[in-house]
Amino acid sequence: MDAISELHREGGLSDRTFTRLERKSGELVLDVRLERQNGVPHLIHVGRSMMDRISYAVLHSLVETLAQYPPERIRKCEHDSCILHFVDTSKSGKRRWCSMDLCGNRQKAADFYARKKERSWS
Repeated sequence: MDAISELHREGGLSDRTFTRLERKSGELVLDVRLERQNGVPHLIHVGRSMMDRISYAVLHSLVETLAQYPPERIRKCEHDSCILHFVDTSKSGKRRWCSMDLCGNRQKAADFYARKKERSWS
């Protein structure tokens, strides 16, 4: 079961999923560096292996997203072939696609051509 699906079904992470993520975070091997960005010091966490880098990036993104946004604003893109999730920051809270330029446009074009085809058969 993935955390996002559980979030939608149950409105939060179960203790089991939290424990699994906590265990995964404990397995990460990270290096910490001090870097200056625009004159301001920042601690940068970098995984030692490629798998640690990727796992840390995914886990960090998930935790930060869950901390900043309510579960109902985290959605799966409605385009059939898209696997992405996004945070709906629109005022109305009715965003449907991860990207209007990609998935939204493809869906709207497909709907347009389907209607056009339907009218030509009528």
